[in-house]
Amino acid sequence: MTASSTFKIEYIIQARNLAKLGATNRDIADFFGVSERTINRWVLKYPDFANAVRIGKAAADNRVEASLYQRAVGYSYDCQKVLMVSGKPEVVEFVEHLPPDITACSFWLRNRRPKQWREKQTAEITGQNGAPILARIERVIVGEGHSGSDRPISSSEWDNDPVDTEKM
Repeated sequence: MTASSTFKIEYIIQARNLAKLGATNRDIADFFGVSERTINRWVLKYPDFANAVRIGKAAADNRVEASLYQRAVGYSYDCQKVLMVSGKPEVVEFVEHLPPDITACSFWLRNRRPKQWREKQTAEITGQNGAPILARIERVIVGEGHSGSDRPISSSEWDNDPVDTEKM
């Protein structure tokens, strides 16, 4: 039996719901008891299945984006806490406030406004009046130098030094 023959029309709604909950193609494959490769084939072969997975994943991504934004700017929510009052438990309702999260702010801005908020800064270094920087590289050889001394000699001295064949 081929992978495409195991496809069932009801998989479309199930795949959308799984993707909406944040499932990856591998998770969807595990749910249906097939390989991830089979899911990828179904996406190519069945447009309604592909559309359902895409819509489900978009919904999950939108939810995460909204949550990230909430963390970045801070938010308040209704909360309940059980407290002991005069030896008896009592439910107390209150509003909890979560302040903005600097990491969420940074992540949001780096992705939404990368030109202004990227972490990598670039600097261009130029010579005088914007001209290119010129560098001179000179070869220095350390060893038995000119006239038997141990001082380094420049490449021009090296090139002009006669070969002492007696030491060879």
